[in-house]
Amino acid sequence: MTQDQRARAPFGLSILSSLFAWAIVAWSYALPVLRMRAPWALAAAWVFNIWGTIDLLYAWRQGAVAFRASGSGPHALGAAFYQAAPSAP
Repeated sequence: MTQDQRARAPFGLSILSSLFAWAIVAWSYALPVLRMRAPWALAAAWVFNIWGTIDLLYAWRQGAVAFRASGSGPHALGAAFYQAAPSAP
């Protein structure tokens, strides 16, 4: 395992744990409401999906701009690079 791979492992684990947590939330709260066919549920799901997609693309773009502007990689941030991952939905 290279040093770069070891540095990325905690980030990958935080992403996996985040996806697992959201799967539990979706299974417990969102899916039952969608199955009940509440009139507002489908519209809310679409709004959140579109909002999340736009937010992801914006964050990706901002990260690319910051990466180019800094002239270095995420490793230059040290532990601060990993702080946002557990708190992000």
